[in-house]
Amino acid sequence: MRLYTRIVFCLNCLYQALAGVLFLFAPLLSIGLYGFPAADGQSMAAHVGVRIGGVLLLVAAVISALIALNPDRYPVLLPIMALVSALTLICWGLTLFAHETTASQVGVDAIVQVLLLIGALGYAAKAGKASATGAALHA
Repeated sequence: MRLYTRIVFCLNCLYQALAGVLFLFAPLLSIGLYGFPAADGQSMAAHVGVRIGGVLLLVAAVISALIALNPDRYPVLLPIMALVSALTLICWGLTLFAHETTASQVGVDAIVQVLLLIGALGYAAKAGKASATGAALHA
């Protein structure tokens, strides 16, 4: 499970970093890639929202990188990322239910979030034990 967690979070780091940079520096392109109406591309509020989303994606990329490097070092990051993934899935579910997005717009990200949840929740208890064992050895 440790290897799975490291691989999934490494891939997520790359995905989140690429999306975060794109959202932050090219909001119009990001709006177009997600298939939103052309009018959204002209909205200053949409641009600000996309840029803020980009910043948050970059933070998630950094956390994912730390987990990918060593999931045992900061065990608290696993449940935090599980929470982020769960909230993201709830968000996509709400936007789909409200007909604000389509499955084709959020499907890839939803799959990524499920894979992250599996890794984060599947390894969180073991990471906590490994961290406690390491701390006891250093005390």
